[in-house]
Amino acid sequence: GGFVITENGGGYSFGENSREDKMTIWRGDAVEDFVAERIFVTIGGRRHRLNRGGCLHEVGMTSFEHMIEGVPVLLRVYSIDRGRTKVYEVLVLGEGIEDAEFCFECYPALDWRYSDRVLSIKEEESIRFINVQTGKTMWVQGDMPLSCKIPDLKSEPFSVGFRGEKGRRSYRLFLSSEKAERFSEKEVVLSKAKTVDSMCKNRIKVKTNDWSLDLLYNVLLPYQTQSARLNAKTGFYQCGGATGFRDQLQDVLSLLISDPSRVREQILYSASHQYEEGDVQHWWHEPRVGVRTRISDDKLWLGYVTAKYVSVTEDRPILDEVIPFLHSAPLGEKEKSRYEIPMIGEKGSLAEHILRAIRQTLQYGEHDLLKIGTGDWNDGLDRVGAEGRGESVWLTMFAVAVLKETMDFYSQEIRKEFLFHIRKMEKALENLKNEGRYPLCFTDDGKWLGYANTSACSLALNPQTWSLLSGAVSREDALLALETAGGLVSPIGGIVKLSEPPFEERSNYGYIASYPKGIRENGGQYTHAAIWYLKALLEAGDGDGAYRIFKTIDPISKCASKESALKYMGEPYVLAGDVYGASPYLGRAGWTWYTGSAAWLKYTLTEDFFGIKKRGNRLYIKPCFPRGFQEAVCTLKLDKKEVVIRYRRGEKERLVVMGEEKEYIDLLLADTLIEAIRYFV
Repeated sequence: GGFVITENGGGYSFGENSREDKMTIWRGDAVEDFVAERIFVTIGGRRHRLNRGGCLHEVGMTSFEHMIEGVPVLLRVYSIDRGRTKVYEVLVLGEGIEDAEFCFECYPALDWRYSDRVLSIKEEESIRFINVQTGKTMWVQGDMPLSCKIPDLKSEPFSVGFRGEKGRRSYRLFLSSEKAERFSEKEVVLSKAKTVDSMCKNRIKVKTNDWSLDLLYNVLLPYQTQSARLNAKTGFYQCGGATGFRDQLQDVLSLLISDPSRVREQILYSASHQYEEGDVQHWWHEPRVGVRTRISDDKLWLGYVTAKYVSVTEDRPILDEVIPFLHSAPLGEKEKSRYEIPMIGEKGSLAEHILRAIRQTLQYGEHDLLKIGTGDWNDGLDRVGAEGRGESVWLTMFAVAVLKETMDFYSQEIRKEFLFHIRKMEKALENLKNEGRYPLCFTDDGKWLGYANTSACSLALNPQTWSLLSGAVSREDALLALETAGGLVSPIGGIVKLSEPPFEERSNYGYIASYPKGIRENGGQYTHAAIWYLKALLEAGDGDGAYRIFKTIDPISKCASKESALKYMGEPYVLAGDVYGASPYLGRAGWTWYTGSAAWLKYTLTEDFFGIKKRGNRLYIKPCFPRGFQEAVCTLKLDKKEVVIRYRRGEKERLVVMGEEKEYIDLLLADTLIEAIRYFV
């Protein structure tokens, strides 16, 4: 469970699933910040709402400060019991409001949407709300006696009241989808701490001369990834609650060092949502209510993430883990997708799951590129290959990378099979470079998108960045393509565009054209892809260029002045999934919080900027800093061991570990503390 909260007290609370098990209603209104829960205090006949006003958001808690009748009052809102219970804590920080009356008002949902079939039942020291249609419940409990008022009209909220007591300084109200035991003061404090830790596991801390980078890396990116993406699967603008096959697999890349067991768990869980034929559920709600599609890249991420996990942990036994497949009739010739509850099918090892995913992807078109289906990573291109002819350049590059990284999982015979396909795809890609760029795709109607002579999408970001990230083309050609991609950086807007020019509304290549020009995938910044560009620059050794892109993406820098903050209009403490690329909203944030870009930025900064590559019990350190960086410090806490790496600019690249020059840090070198100095040029 958990909740979304705004500075106005808006948002909603949910139980097991943020979409299916809403406790209070969510409207998703792009204009109005609807408040589904309100808490009031009435003193001397005057009513004051506590969940608005002076607001402070922290990791795991939001506070509202008030001065009421000359008395300081603080409202804290947070979760305990690993998110299952929401707490409203009222702290009276002075004398004079003992006769106060408190009131909590809410609009229960107890379903995936609003319902007017909710009853309230008074039970000892709690109030139980129950949806008579769904049977779902919400408990409101307190550490003081409660009363309940049933609304006269459907449009009115339910009301739970309690009175202030003389000399009392704190009151707690608990919301939960399950009736909880009464919590003592100590239990609340401990449970709150454990809950925050579960939302923000980060075993790597850095200190540089850029405080915004430090804050993002150490706190904000881990919190955004784990709270919004992995746990809640929701945000203010999107209340999905579903697991995406490719989405959460990519998210856990950021936890490879900090929480490898969570990565392992996600890999095996995702594999269980793969069909016997090799394709996967694009997304699903528990237990397996989801959608089967013809989107082409989803299934390859299983192999990509597993390869990264095995490389970091050396946990090769994971490949032998046996997981069931899903079973249903394959999509028919005219079926683009199907929403269904498939059966459990046969079982296979994780290695077998990955192999079926790869083989199912290797469907070639007339240019020996892989068929795009109803979208590669860019779901908005859902009609480029819907008739079966369209091909994806990016998908082909990505597949080359996946085959290379997973080849070691298999027998010599399967490796030969992989090598055949790698060479076939590399040869196809070799013929595509033109005017310093690679195209995006070949369409069902026989046209190329992504070349300079096309009216829409004459330059696309992903094929240029992945030409280098995949290793599928020569480094010389990839560096030239990466240089060409610089044309998508807009200094005026402070964005990195996914492609340009935008598609016209009448375009028949997918729902990408239904967005106004410059919005989201249609000519705006899609931050996920912008970070791939950052990663490619780092892998190319361009520390200065990469750092400029980081500062372009950095939400703290975007809110450094009042003028820039009013232009950006997004929170400074989380990444935005997209940023608009056209007037009059050039540079304005789209939706925030619920974006996979946070995990990718954390992962990229770890492996490529700070250059920390863990390989079993070895740490290889190869940073790529801009010229303005002279030193930095990184501290890793691995089990009971602490590794301190001090970066210093020097005359040559070298690593000194405990006074001796080494190629890598051996994590078995000491039991408690390992110190190293990494000199960089």
